[in-house]
Amino acid sequence: MRLALALLALLLAFPATAQTQCVARESIVRLLTNDFGESQAGIGIESGGMIVELYTGITGSWTLIYTRPDGLSCAIAAGVAWESAHQAVPEPGTDG
Repeated sequence: MRLALALLALLLAFPATAQTQCVARESIVRLLTNDFGESQAGIGIESGGMIVELYTGITGSWTLIYTRPDGLSCAIAAGVAWESAHQAVPEPGTDG
């Protein structure tokens, strides 16, 4: 567990730039799942083609990662006290 925390700390020690430490997506997902008990809560594609994913845990932990087209993933941010906000999206043509 201590090694996992050190790895995540290393990943988060740099801003999300070209110098960010990135690892194979499978490695970071395994770390988040096995060591932090987090699972994917959301996914999207940003305009440059990178995949952005949010992982959350039942304890409130959360991690935001992006995956580059070459398959390497980088941690953007992580924290605690995550709460999901489930908001209904109005149907098209309604006043919402």
